[in-house]
Amino acid sequence: MSKSILTGILIVFSLVSMSFAGNSMFFDAQSTLGTTPASLNWNDTTAWWDHNGSGAPFGYVPTAANGDNAFIMNGAWNGTGDDPANNMAIVDSDASALGLWIGYWGQASSMNVENGANLNITNQS
Repeated sequence: MSKSILTGILIVFSLVSMSFAGNSMFFDAQSTLGTTPASLNWNDTTAWWDHNGSGAPFGYVPTAANGDNAFIMNGAWNGTGDDPANNMAIVDSDASALGLWIGYWGQASSMNVENGANLNITNQS
């Protein structure tokens, strides 16, 4: 295979792979723990839910590499009010997302990035 054909195939493959968007992932420690206030680690796979789609947990954490957007909101899903402590995400290691929204839809929320942890947001927050 010639070098130019291989280069063309790689460029087309790159463009196709970029066209697939990641998921909108909602951090929801309350659904998992059933208590208020609730906090879970960002890397806990049970905390990330698909509230705009299936309503089920994703079973993995968001990553920038997958193009996932992370939403950290308080008790929007179970009516627990506007207390930021109701749904706290704790980042204590490396974490990433394409975009990050804290307190989206007028909801107060909170996040704790601990000493030595890294949270990489690629696109917007």
